[in-house]
Amino acid sequence: MDCAPETAAEVVVLATDTGATVPDVQFGLREGTRRRLEDEAFGDAMDRAREKAERIAAAEGLAVGGVREVTTQGGGMGMSSIVNDALAGNGDPELHPDPIVVSKGVEVVYELVEE
Repeated sequence: MDCAPETAAEVVVLATDTGATVPDVQFGLREGTRRRLEDEAFGDAMDRAREKAERIAAAEGLAVGGVREVTTQGGGMGMSSIVNDALAGNGDPELHPDPIVVSKGVEVVYELVEE
């Protein structure tokens, strides 16, 4: 079932009150939102890679030229998964998802050129 995070606890209570079993609740991002955030993360990673390369090149009296190679690294999207212990009698029917993190990394090889 797909619902807004702030209504998840209410949906679980309604489902279990009608006899359903809810063994797990997962929080994630919609596909379009995930893609947009990944694109932003890749753009930020590329910007940081160029900034670092420029600092290193400047230390050697060189400048950064074109990109020779780009490799993506790990990262990904964390998804919060909560076992239905909120309804196991702990007195707190609220579900508290962890933050969802989208991260991407890149390794970039630049050409170094004379300034």
